[in-house]
Amino acid sequence: MSEHTEKKKSPKLGPEPTLLSRSQVDALYTLLQHVTDGLKQLEIPYILTGGSLLGAIRQHSILFCDDDIDLAILETEENNGNCHNYYERAKSELPALLGDQFQYSVRPWEGGDKVRIKSCSNVFLDLFVIRKYNNIDELVEVIGVKKNGDPQSDDYVREIVGII
Repeated sequence: MSEHTEKKKSPKLGPEPTLLSRSQVDALYTLLQHVTDGLKQLEIPYILTGGSLLGAIRQHSILFCDDDIDLAILETEENNGNCHNYYERAKSELPALLGDQFQYSVRPWEGGDKVRIKSCSNVFLDLFVIRKYNNIDELVEVIGVKKNGDPQSDDYVREIVGII
């Protein structure tokens, strides 16, 4: 190679795509049906989100490479002076409504809960919990602190608030 010729780097590739079997797709639809039935029974509003929403819009189906369903609920909501703690109700009552064929894990990761069907444990449903802030100051209080308790830089906080 001459000094003027540069070797181009290939872009870093992500993980190998997951290709779902028919039984895994069936398990995802079973999860979706049972969890949404439970949320409706508990009168907890939900939305489809993430890759599940993309698949519903683009393909009218689950994405062939997505091994989970993404649903989101509000943590709490006030209506006509009544405060509804949707997340507390979901985590305390939804597991019993789902029954023994499902495994409900409370906060195995920071964003929310996870539901698996025991007969096909390699696919799952993520139940994201969305927190509603009354004003920007409440949000800044949260994003202004790192997980270890140290403060974020003012530049970081301003950048995030600017994006919002």
